[in-house]
Formats: sequence, C-alpha cells, structure tokens
Amino acid sequence: MARVSLRTSFGELRPLGAEEGPLLQSLLERELEYAEISFGLPPGAADAESQYLAGLDMVDEQQKWLLGLVEGGDLVLVLDVLDGWPSDEDMTIGLLLVDGRRRRRQWGGEVVRRLEETARALGRSRLRVSCHVAENRNATPFWEGNGFVEERRFVRTETDGGERTVVLLTKAVAP
Repeated sequence: MARVSLRTSFGELRPLGAEEGPLLQSLLERELEYAEISFGLPPGAADAESQYLAGLDMVDEQQKWLLGLVEGGDLVLVLDVLDGWPSDEDMTIGLLLVDGRRRRRQWGGEVVRRLEETARALGRSRLRVSCHVAENRNATPFWEGNGFVEERRFVRTETDGGERTVVLLTKAVAP
C-alpha cells in the first residue's frame, strides 16, 4: 500500500500496516451501526482484513491508501482511498469512519478538505464517494454538507436479502 499520510489539526493520518489490523477490527466492531446500516449485518471477524483488500482488484497497491489516526492505543479514524480510480482524474473514498466518541468535532470535514488539497496537488479533478446506503441518515448529509453532489443511485441486494440504496456522490476539485 502507498506510504501517503494526511496532516490535520488533530493529528496525522498514517498508513495502516498489517500490525494495525486488530485496531481496525476493533474500530469496526465498536461502530456497529455502520455495518448494520451499510450491509445489514453486524461486523464480521474478518472485516478489517476485507478493508485492507478492498479495491486491490481495481488498482495497484500504490494507489490504495488505508490511513488511520491512533489515539490512546485505539484507532479513532480510518480513511480508505483509491487514487486514480475509476479514471486518472478521480480519487475515490471507500471509507471514512470516525469513532463515535470523537464525532461532532469536525474531523471528517477537515479530512475531506485535506484530501481535496492532496487530490489537487496530484492533478485529480474529482473526488468520489459511494455512500453505501441512502438510508444512512448521517452519511449522505455529511457528504453533501462538504460539497459533494449526488450523481446517481442504484439498489443493491445484500446477503441478508434486504435491499439498500447506494448513492454515488462526487465533488469537483478546483485547479
């Protein structure tokens, strides 16, 4: 994976190596609502491993950024990005998850702004995010509040048999 980091006012998001896998798994397990809303299931035992692998079938390892912020021995923020996917002009956010005890501190918005600066510096013209479900009453308003606009929606059938509405949002990156 790429050795990219993002500096913020609250700390530096650094690449997560295999040794941080248990910390990522712990964060995913603490944030039950994310898994249940997004996938209709509680977190699974291999969710962290899946996050490390997500997207590697679409990009090479240097284009996959799995970044995190560790505080007090806990992973409190994770950001998963595919740089240059689905086209060279894009940077796609696969996951931005902040520990529930640290929400409402404007961390997510600052991460988006820093990522936009990074995208601009790399010559990207668009940020993309696929919000797993329109039913997530927090995620879509968060992205829209950070300048993303809905590009399209589609319905996906989950392993639990339920249907989820996926929302693709994009944001132009000014030169």
